[in-house]
Amino acid sequence: MDLFRRVHSHVGSTRRFWLFAAAVALGASIWSMHFVGMLGFDPGAPVSYEPALTAVSLFVAIAATTGAFFSARERQSTPRLYLAGVAMGLGICAMHYIGMAALRTDATLGYRPIFALAALAVAVGASTAALMVVRADRSLAVRGAGAAILGVAIAGMHYTAMAGVVVRSLSATATVEPGVAPRQYADHPPDRPPGLPL
Repeated sequence: MDLFRRVHSHVGSTRRFWLFAAAVALGASIWSMHFVGMLGFDPGAPVSYEPALTAVSLFVAIAATTGAFFSARERQSTPRLYLAGVAMGLGICAMHYIGMAALRTDATLGYRPIFALAALAVAVGASTAALMVVRADRSLAVRGAGAAILGVAIAGMHYTAMAGVVVRSLSATATVEPGVAPRQYADHPPDRPPGLPL
């Protein structure tokens, strides 16, 4: 947001540089939050990511923020600002699900539509609020609060979408690490010999 404020005090190629710098900073931050969060995702099978789709998801995040910041660079009409917020929110959600499509695992993943719609609503709302803040001439405290709200909302979008993930099945070739199955632990706790009462 602070980078974006510099757009108003420059012209020509320098202005475009600050606009792009602000968009890259926000787009890359949104993208990296998604993939750091994905480190905690365990579908019960090994996970890897397809490089090309992963790169596309980064491009989509940066493109969405670039377009939104470009639209909000001047004091445009409120309907246009809302439209930019919707476009940015759609881009953020597209980044998330493209990133999920890049995930490679033996587990079969599905998505609950209601959670996808809720994630989109969070992304659009956060994007619109952020654009309203960066367009206005606000104090550092207000801009900081706007940035914090956007950060919480982006994380909320990610985890709302992840709450709708359904691990439907594992293929026959899934790799399972050796150990005791959860059901065996439930039947015979590891600190008691089998057959003894609890």
